[in-house]
Amino acid sequence: MDATATILEKMMDACTLRHSVLAGNLANAQTPEYKRQDVSFKNDLAEAMRSGNLNDLRQVEYQVEEDETSTSGSNGNNVSTQKELGLMLENTTLYNTAADALARKMSTLRKAIQ
Repeated sequence: MDATATILEKMMDACTLRHSVLAGNLANAQTPEYKRQDVSFKNDLAEAMRSGNLNDLRQVEYQVEEDETSTSGSNGNNVSTQKELGLMLENTTLYNTAADALARKMSTLRKAIQ
Protein backbone atom coordinates (compact mmCIF):
# COMPACT_ATOMS: atom_id res chain seq x y z
CA MET A 1 0.00 0.00 0.00
CA ASP A 2 1.14 3.53 -0.61
CA ALA A 3 1.30 6.36 1.91
CA THR A 4 -2.12 7.79 1.04
CA ALA A 5 -3.90 4.49 1.65
CA THR A 6 -1.95 3.95 4.86
CA ILE A 7 -2.86 7.43 6.13
CA LEU A 8 -6.53 6.84 5.37
CA GLU A 9 -6.49 3.43 7.07
CA LYS A 10 -4.79 4.83 10.17
CA MET A 11 -7.30 7.68 10.29
CA MET A 12 -10.18 5.21 10.09
CA ASP A 13 -8.61 3.09 12.87
CA ALA A 14 -8.27 6.17 15.07
CA CYS A 15 -11.86 7.23 14.38
CA THR A 16 -13.11 3.74 15.26
CA LEU A 17 -11.29 3.82 18.60
CA ARG A 18 -12.43 7.37 19.30
CA HIS A 19 -16.07 6.48 18.56
CA SER A 20 -15.89 3.67 21.11
CA VAL A 21 -14.35 6.00 23.72
CA LEU A 22 -16.94 8.72 23.11
CA ALA A 23 -19.75 6.14 23.37
CA GLY A 24 -18.26 5.07 26.71
CA ASN A 25 -18.38 8.67 27.88
CA LEU A 26 -22.06 8.87 26.99
CA ALA A 27 -22.74 5.59 28.78
CA ASN A 28 -21.10 7.01 31.91
CA ALA A 29 -22.64 10.48 31.74
CA GLN A 30 -24.36 9.97 35.11
CA THR A 31 -21.63 7.95 36.82
CA PRO A 32 -20.30 9.84 39.87
CA GLU A 33 -16.61 10.84 39.64
CA TYR A 34 -16.31 9.55 36.05
CA LYS A 35 -13.83 11.54 33.99
CA ARG A 36 -14.43 11.73 30.25
CA GLN A 37 -11.86 10.24 27.95
CA ASP A 38 -10.80 11.03 24.42
CA VAL A 39 -8.37 9.93 21.75
CA SER A 40 -6.16 12.58 20.23
CA PHE A 41 -4.64 11.34 17.03
CA LYS A 42 -4.33 14.26 14.64
CA ASN A 43 -0.95 15.43 16.01
CA ASP A 44 0.52 11.91 16.08
CA LEU A 45 -0.66 11.22 12.55
CA ALA A 46 0.61 14.59 11.27
CA GLU A 47 4.01 14.03 12.88
CA ALA A 48 4.35 10.60 11.27
CA MET A 49 3.33 12.05 7.91
CA ARG A 50 5.96 14.80 8.22
CA SER A 51 8.67 12.22 8.79
CA GLY A 52 8.03 10.91 5.28
CA ASN A 53 8.72 7.36 6.48
CA LEU A 54 5.93 4.89 5.72
CA ASN A 55 7.04 2.66 8.61
CA ASP A 56 6.64 5.59 11.03
CA LEU A 57 3.12 5.98 9.74
CA ARG A 58 2.34 2.29 10.19
CA GLN A 59 3.74 2.39 13.74
CA VAL A 60 1.46 5.19 14.98
CA GLU A 61 -0.37 4.07 18.11
CA TYR A 62 -3.31 5.94 19.60
CA GLN A 63 -3.73 6.60 23.30
CA VAL A 64 -6.92 6.98 25.28
CA GLU A 65 -6.45 9.95 27.59
CA GLU A 66 -8.48 11.18 30.53
CA ASP A 67 -9.77 14.74 30.20
CA GLU A 68 -8.73 16.68 33.27
CA THR A 69 -9.55 20.10 31.79
CA SER A 70 -13.35 19.89 31.50
CA THR A 71 -15.38 21.27 34.37
CA SER A 72 -16.90 18.67 36.67
CA GLY A 73 -20.46 18.77 37.89
CA SER A 74 -21.60 18.40 41.50
CA ASN A 75 -21.08 14.62 41.33
CA GLY A 76 -17.50 14.97 40.03
CA ASN A 77 -18.44 13.84 36.53
CA ASN A 78 -17.19 15.99 33.63
CA VAL A 79 -19.18 14.49 30.74
CA SER A 80 -21.36 16.86 28.72
CA THR A 81 -23.85 14.85 26.69
CA GLN A 82 -24.16 17.59 24.07
CA LYS A 83 -20.40 17.89 23.68
CA GLU A 84 -20.01 14.11 23.32
CA LEU A 85 -22.75 13.94 20.68
CA GLY A 86 -21.13 16.80 18.76
CA LEU A 87 -17.73 15.09 18.90
CA MET A 88 -19.30 11.83 17.75
CA LEU A 89 -20.87 13.59 14.77
CA GLU A 90 -17.53 15.22 13.87
CA ASN A 91 -15.74 11.89 14.29
CA THR A 92 -18.28 10.04 12.13
CA THR A 93 -17.91 12.66 9.39
CA LEU A 94 -14.13 12.28 9.45
CA TYR A 95 -14.41 8.48 9.30
CA ASN A 96 -16.86 8.60 6.39
CA THR A 97 -14.67 11.05 4.50
CA ALA A 98 -11.62 8.81 4.91
CA ALA A 99 -13.62 5.71 3.94
CA ASP A 100 -14.95 7.40 0.81
CA ALA A 101 -11.47 8.58 -0.19
CA LEU A 102 -10.04 5.09 0.35
CA ALA A 103 -12.85 3.52 -1.68
CA ARG A 104 -12.20 5.94 -4.55
CA LYS A 105 -8.48 5.19 -4.41
CA MET A 106 -9.12 1.43 -4.54
CA SER A 107 -11.56 1.89 -7.41
CA THR A 108 -8.95 3.84 -9.36
CA LEU A 109 -6.38 1.10 -8.74
CA ARG A 110 -8.84 -1.59 -9.89
CA LYS A 111 -9.52 0.36 -13.09
CA ALA A 112 -5.79 0.78 -13.71
CA ILE A 113 -5.20 -2.95 -13.26
CA GLN A 114 -8.01 -3.82 -15.69
